Amino acid sequence: MAKEFNFSGIQPDAIGEIVILVQGRTAPPPATGNGLTDTTAINLLLAVVSAQTAALNPGKGLLGFMDAYKGFDDVNIALDKVKNAGPAAINNDANSLITPIKKLTVLFANGPITDGFFTAKP
Repeated sequence: MAKEFNFSGIQPDAIGEIVILVQGRTAPPPATGNGLTDTTAINLLLAVVSAQTAALNPGKGLLGFMDAYKGFDDVNIALDKVKNAGPAAINNDANSLITPIKKLTVLFANGPITDGFFTAKP
């Protein structure tokens, strides 16, 4: 029997923007990359994969509505900061994005998101 859960991983739009960010770290000449180091790119992708793995294999608890909302919001705020960063700041800001992703990982590991989270009206 299939395992039932309400998948609550990082939203696809955010993952897409992170992938674009990582891909932009190098560019063919004469262009230059966006300033993201390989180490930061690897750590960022590792954080995303860890969060998605935790969301796919939730614990027996339940991820509360407000905790989930704050977690997703924190990731989006950090991602916006990275997207607006110049080459000098992008690496530092990308490292700062890892922290809210890791916090979501812990939340996902506790249990699936509350039913109705993705269908609730504000």
